Amino acid sequence: MKVSCSGEPAAGRPLVVLLHGGDDLTTMTAFQETLSADGRVCSYDRLGAGGSDQPEGPQDYDSVGETLTGVLDQVAGDEPVVLVRHSMGGLIAGRYAPDHQDRGAGLVLLDSTSPTAVADVSDRIPESDTGPAGELRAQTLAIFAGENPELLVFTDGEVTSAGDIPVRLIQHGQQYLGEVPEYGEGLEEDWTAGQHKWLALSEDSELSTAENSGHYIHVDEPDVAVAAIDEVTTRAAGRRPSSPLPRDRADLALAQVQNPVGPGGQRLVVGDDDDALALLVGEFPEERDDALGRLLVEIAGGLVRAQHVDVTGERPGDGDALLLTAGQLQHVAAG
Repeated sequence: MKVSCSGEPAAGRPLVVLLHGGDDLTTMTAFQETLSADGRVCSYDRLGAGGSDQPEGPQDYDSVGETLTGVLDQVAGDEPVVLVRHSMGGLIAGRYAPDHQDRGAGLVLLDSTSPTAVADVSDRIPESDTGPAGELRAQTLAIFAGENPELLVFTDGEVTSAGDIPVRLIQHGQQYLGEVPEYGEGLEEDWTAGQHKWLALSEDSELSTAENSGHYIHVDEPDVAVAAIDEVTTRAAGRRPSSPLPRDRADLALAQVQNPVGPGGQRLVVGDDDDALALLVGEFPEERDDALGRLLVEIAGGLVRAQHVDVTGERPGDGDALLLTAGQLQHVAAG
């Protein structure tokens, strides 16, 4: 299995894992280099693609999912990651995430293949068509049936929920499918409908359009893709405190309730959402007045309020933010 990792881990930023479309990692090389300036990024060629071994036989979503799990075990351990998927890779990720909610902290789908791709093509272009569209139909359905380098058999299905993880979908703005004679407009409508179906993956899903992009959004408009990934990694980082902190940081959080002074000597306000976030990410910056900082603070504050209400049915009070970070509210409520 060919796996490629670059960049250094960044505090509070989940690992980003790229999954190519129906080709290989070649089209993602420059994109990965760009992303790795802000944190750790890994990618891999699936079995049958690029520099990886050939599959032993036909594959389905379960088998490619097992391979993905093995890669995540290798590059991330048991830490959740942000999955960034293009085209056919988006289809695989969309099927994987609901059944592996412990592995995915967030998703970015770049012009993902529709969850009903087989029916979209077979229903839109009649089998009786003998022109270019009919030839496209036959070739596409053959690929879906497993005549592709990965021997992956595509099957249609309903989109199921992966919880409330952040999911951002970007579809192409340049209507390349519209070039198919007679059926192009309908194929574009089907593709857009497929993107909307993927919104069911999460309560926190959003769909946007890369107006100047064809199918390869990360090549045509990499800044658009990077912005979506930055948003998802930020929101995913804000969700991570929902799990108890390691013991040493939990002790630090509890200590702040009694002695609200940061490691740098600065005074902290007990219960302040901003300071709760600082504890969660293990940093006590003197200034968090930038746009990204305000967004992170908002996320942290929302987590504190939402989780406290869930546990105790009451509004948070002084010190509760820090108690929450230490994973103690459940104990207090139970007691």
